[in-house]
Amino acid sequence: MDFFLPDLVDALKESSSLESLHSNCLRFTRELDLDHFLFGYWIALPEGKNSLLVMHNYPDPWWQRYLVNGYLNFDPVVAHCTRKVSPVRWDTLASLASSKSPAWALLGEAREFGLRSGASFPVQSHREETTLLSIASQRDTSSIQGIIKSAAPHTQFFACHLLEAARRIALERGLFNNPRQLNDFEYGCLPLLEKPDLQLDALRRPLAAEDMPG
Repeated sequence: MDFFLPDLVDALKESSSLESLHSNCLRFTRELDLDHFLFGYWIALPEGKNSLLVMHNYPDPWWQRYLVNGYLNFDPVVAHCTRKVSPVRWDTLASLASSKSPAWALLGEAREFGLRSGASFPVQSHREETTLLSIASQRDTSSIQGIIKSAAPHTQFFACHLLEAARRIALERGLFNNPRQLNDFEYGCLPLLEKPDLQLDALRRPLAAEDMPG
């Protein structure tokens, strides 16, 4: 891992498109012998507006279900990453959630779509923005615990540089204020353009006790 990570970070710094960032995230995931990733970047814009950028290779049926059902507003992974700076394994969140809660049901559904295990790494900055990088596998947690543990510091490091690259490209391309100039890939990375009713303010609302007790 120490051999490929510097090359990937250099590639992030040289990237000029979201497509390039996506390719580097995919390579990072494959180097870890994992299957899926998701990079989320949300930012508070002037005049009370918000924007959200998401790149991933999650199964498309799951991602569409996630958006249509508004899972963003009670996803325990997102809730953790907007409030904490520590990484979290998904099985830890599942063990904390009530079996009758939407959060618990969401994690169960994700497993049915091939996201059987994973971990998420938040990055908080001094700006009004939050980032998470999730890495996931089709295998059970017991099969990837060693990978997650050994990869944790490298993944956090990669996520920090990914945030810097995404912020730079978003500004250069005007991703949040010039939607008419977006290419198809960029448009697909901005779910608020298709689902403007997504409530990003809910990301900073404390989880209800029945969703994440303790």
